[in-house]
Amino acid sequence: MFKNAANAALKSQFVSTPYDEVQALGLNWGANDLGLKRPERGSLILDETKELMRVFRDSYHFQARHRLIPSKNPEKNVQKWLSDIIYDLSEKELRQKKNLLIIYYNGYGAVKDGKLIWSARKEWNFNSTEYPALSWYNLQPMLERAGFDVLLILDCCHAAGAVTKGSSTMEVLAGCGRENMIITPGAGSVGPFTRTLIKHLKKQATQPDGLLITELQTLLSYDEALKDQSPIHVIFMGHYSPIKLKPLVQAPGQAGVDIGIPQSIDPPLKVIVAISCREGALPDRKEFVWWLKSQYAKETTQIEVEEVGATPMDGHAVNHTNRFIAETITFAIEYSQDYIREVELDVQDEGEVFLVASDAAFADSPDRERTQGYMMKLFGGAIG
Repeated sequence: MFKNAANAALKSQFVSTPYDEVQALGLNWGANDLGLKRPERGSLILDETKELMRVFRDSYHFQARHRLIPSKNPEKNVQKWLSDIIYDLSEKELRQKKNLLIIYYNGYGAVKDGKLIWSARKEWNFNSTEYPALSWYNLQPMLERAGFDVLLILDCCHAAGAVTKGSSTMEVLAGCGRENMIITPGAGSVGPFTRTLIKHLKKQATQPDGLLITELQTLLSYDEALKDQSPIHVIFMGHYSPIKLKPLVQAPGQAGVDIGIPQSIDPPLKVIVAISCREGALPDRKEFVWWLKSQYAKETTQIEVEEVGATPMDGHAVNHTNRFIAETITFAIEYSQDYIREVELDVQDEGEVFLVASDAAFADSPDRERTQGYMMKLFGGAIG
């Protein structure tokens, strides 16, 4: 039944934490040469990634880890990391756990034949350990087939190149478009995207309603720091539950454990919204649920669907009424002379059983085509 299926899909949207577990994986190249610190060693890019993972861990209570992509067999190593996480979260999904995986990458990005490539340096070669690179296009389908929510955050050139045409369960937050370059950091500096992302994530962590990725992209887009680049948010086809970032509720006595405890909230006020469907046809359930989940106001604590429409009995009544009207449309009510005389005694002042008066003030005007109005009385009472 449409109503039951829609309500079941909406049920988990308004719990205190939308996920039971969230894992975040931050990725940089070990051979990264962006944002190098001078004269000391290290990279500001790596520092940014570590800071972002700390925000996920400390402010949101997510499980967060940071890994450096090696120059030797980089694609196979990243593939293994992803495989291990996907297996872990998939097993938990089987136990009715709601999970989210966040993949974050900060580094060089390039596009070849429409496919996104990650590289340790501006110049790259798949077969070189000095200029290592991997095809993210080859790895992303692993996430697209996952049975849980996936958020991909990319701070690299051509970041929107991660947007594919395939069906998936993903959302992408890209620092720039498919054909665009991010603001490249020079020595001793970093680009503004991740720094701005960290700022807004910290601030929004205290918001009781959580943060949709659509809202996060809006905050980033209007931030003065990103006026020269345009962050992009894409929800992949097939993904009908908008990702919401909200700190997980920690179990008592388990500080540092990243398992949420969903808690329902009873709505103090209900607002009824009526939706009419064309020609009585119900909308596609998944599209309808996605629309409700992605467009509700922040004050909303619950959405429930009720079907109110014509039942088979209603249809029978309508058909019966239509037939009656069609068969009696030429009928009229006729009163006997005795009844009219009886009524006239009660309306002597009116002088007529049925009286029609019109505004004829302009009756003598040759340009006048119709009267101004009518007044009609039946048995002494105005009827029109």
